[in-house]
Amino acid sequence: MKNIKIDIPPEDLPGKPLNTVNCQQCGEKIFDKREVIRNGKILCKACADGPYYHVLD
Repeated sequence: MKNIKIDIPPEDLPGKPLNTVNCQQCGEKIFDKREVIRNGKILCKACADGPYYHVLD
């Protein structure tokens, strides 16, 4: 067995968010550096790239 070290950024650790910003398009809160900057605007991933889900009929 070997000792190892795993580097985990502080924003990925459990606990309360270290950083919070609002999406400038929809107003959703974005936690811990998950925002996307497009054309100088702070966006959530859904506004920047589209949602990760599809509405079923």
